[in-house]
Amino acid sequence: MDRLGALPSAEIFGLLVATRNRIAHSYPFDPDRQAANLNAAYETVPDLLATHRAITSYLERRLPES
Repeated sequence: MDRLGALPSAEIFGLLVATRNRIAHSYPFDPDRQAANLNAAYETVPDLLATHRAITSYLERRLPES
């Protein structure tokens, strides 16, 4: 998607994926670690929204009109 120009940043997308995986596949019993994971996810929201807008814009440009 980066080579196609659909992402604003491949590096940020990689960080979003890593954060998602940490939330989805890590089950820490330590409440401080749980809170840190949730806070890290919350901090990625602006980048996640920017990535969503960029991909949506790319698809709108590439898909034929109905």
